Amino acid sequence: VAPECTALEPVCEQSAADEPETPSHARQNLSDRLGVSVPNLMVSRDRGLRRSQDFDSARSRGKRAGNSILLVTSAPNDLDHMRFGLAVGKRVGNATVRNTVKRRIRESIRLLDVSGSSDIIVSARPDAATADYSAIQASLASLLTRLGITSKPKRN
Repeated sequence: VAPECTALEPVCEQSAADEPETPSHARQNLSDRLGVSVPNLMVSRDRGLRRSQDFDSARSRGKRAGNSILLVTSAPNDLDHMRFGLAVGKRVGNATVRNTVKRRIRESIRLLDVSGSSDIIVSARPDAATADYSAIQASLASLLTRLGITSKPKRN
């Protein structure tokens, strides 16, 4: 239990239990409580395209495939792994809709079993706002196959 602060003590020390947990700590705590291993379900940060230079380079050098829901651009990179970038513009919808679309695309990427060394940009088109999760997942898988990137869903 953290000590109570009084008006005479402007600074109060917090206990370690009051500090927010990082995802890895939360996962470990859950593993300890349940007695089973909880897998890391997040895509690591080094697997993402972050800088606008990387997006511009991939867009200028890459091959494109698209449908009414998504546009996928793929360009080779010099790394030993794939990097993914998302582009969901304001034409898709308001912030809530865009974030929902991004979550669905991220989960579809996480569940795909892709290998190689490419930079892949997944751009959402306005129809993505009304597409359900299974439509986005099927669309992404078919577009990656059209670009020559073999993809098959992982088994959970």
